[in-house]
Amino acid sequence: LDEGTLTNPTTDVMIRFVHLSSDTPAAYVVLTGETSPFFTPQTFQQSSAFKEVISKSYSFEVRASIDSHVIATASVVPKAGFYYTIVLLGLSSPPAGGSGKVSAQVVSN
Repeated sequence: LDEGTLTNPTTDVMIRFVHLSSDTPAAYVVLTGETSPFFTPQTFQQSSAFKEVISKSYSFEVRASIDSHVIATASVVPKAGFYYTIVLLGLSSPPAGGSGKVSAQVVSN
């Protein structure tokens, strides 16, 4: 896994997107309020490359590639010099009475 190297570790962070929802179709990530992809579409078990961005508060929408509807949302206030992953997990159609509905979480690597 190539995490890349931060060129400005005092001001920037690295962020990537990982799709781990087995029954959710391809999905991409946009910044809330934007339309251009922050990360291009990924399918189950795919991940984007890390992207270096300025360390500031971010709100993300994970959207379905087929119709752009919002699947899940996540937010992060990253600390400069760290690596983060937006993870899409759970199931779009969990079994009746089951838990594990699809969600997005931001984890520190």
